[in-house]
Amino acid sequence: KLRTTVPIINTDIIYSNKIAKQQTTLKEFEVQVYKRDLAKEIKTAYYNYLSALAAVDIYQSGVQLAKEGLRVNQKLLENGKGLPAYVLRSQSEVENANAALLDAEQKVNNARLYFNFLLNRDANEAVEVEIQDQANLAKVEGLLAGLSAVGEREELKALQQVEGINRSVQKMNGQFAVPKLGAFLDVGTQSEGFKFNSNTRYYMVGLQLEVPIFSGNRNSNKLKESGLDLKNAELNSNLVTQQLNLAAKTSQNSLRSAYQTYQSSLKQLEAASTYLRLIDRGYLAGSNSFVETVDARNQY
Repeated sequence: KLRTTVPIINTDIIYSNKIAKQQTTLKEFEVQVYKRDLAKEIKTAYYNYLSALAAVDIYQSGVQLAKEGLRVNQKLLENGKGLPAYVLRSQSEVENANAALLDAEQKVNNARLYFNFLLNRDANEAVEVEIQDQANLAKVEGLLAGLSAVGEREELKALQQVEGINRSVQKMNGQFAVPKLGAFLDVGTQSEGFKFNSNTRYYMVGLQLEVPIFSGNRNSNKLKESGLDLKNAELNSNLVTQQLNLAAKTSQNSLRSAYQTYQSSLKQLEAASTYLRLIDRGYLAGSNSFVETVDARNQY
């Protein structure tokens, strides 16, 4: 026989269809959250790569300064105005600077490997560098002036979708007293010896009504449980909203501190450059010690 059933009145099907659509939307938001997290990881990896490149430039400058210090001390020693200890110390400074440079270059390689890994590219593929310091610095004042609304974050949209799903489940459980009505059609054949003719065929049409009378408070308990799930989803949504606001404010404060440190470092760099130039002149004139030149170089 072949049976065909058609629901006529069934609220569970209506709400189940709605919940399935909401779950599909929830999966889409989860994908968007993953994309945002991946974009953050890629940006952070790119920033670390740029920082590693900047560190290489700094240590290359340090190597050049150390070599220049070694050359000066060798010339002074040749002219009878220097000490062998200063030459040895200068050689040690050159080696230390070279070691720091090698370490910085290795960090560049590691940063490139991780960046290419996130982009699913060949590990040794070159990274295109586009440094836009002035353009990025111009955005700082705007970022410090106000915070972007977190209401558009995919995490919150996903949690709101979870609330909607729990709300639909609660409504579905609240319809337990509504009767279910369905129709069915049976078409088949019944005979002995596998005979098929007009006398063996049959069909049967009917209605099926299901009326809940007693369930031992099971339906009311399910309704209470779905209500608690909805309340928990709402509390979780509020918690995540507060966490995102806190993270945004914390990031804003960190940006303000970094920007102020950057402004201060510009002045420190200028002072260190002038200090190094004056100490070098004083050392050549015999008024400053070699230790002071090392200190001035390290500050710079």
